Amino acid sequence: MNQAKGIMKENHIHEEVPGGVPLKMWTRGVPVLCARREPMSTILGNAPLYFEPNESASLWRAIDRLLAPGTVRQELIDRGRHRAAQYSWDLTAWDTARLYYELAGREVTVEGEETPEPDDAAAVEQPRQA
Repeated sequence: MNQAKGIMKENHIHEEVPGGVPLKMWTRGVPVLCARREPMSTILGNAPLYFEPNESASLWRAIDRLLAPGTVRQELIDRGRHRAAQYSWDLTAWDTARLYYELAGREVTVEGEETPEPDDAAAVEQPRQA
């Protein structure tokens, strides 16, 4: 990760939690430049400004675009915050529990709730066996 002038560039080949660093940066209002490769493109969606990982000119163009006057920087910050809000530990726990219960052939229910939406993450209760 490189940070200069409030910009975050992500091009790690291996990361403990794919997408974790950009998600953290977005919660801090930092725009992200990211190498275009999987699984990052799937995880991060349209929120970062992508560059081709093996083309230094592509990275320079992305940096120039981000630093140029205009609204690109603020658009990336806004899209990043929106994307980061779609992820939470509560939703991750819910999805993981649901997967394990489904693999075991059991239903997962949350008292009084359907599967939570990203904005409802704080309201998620512990799954229980039906």
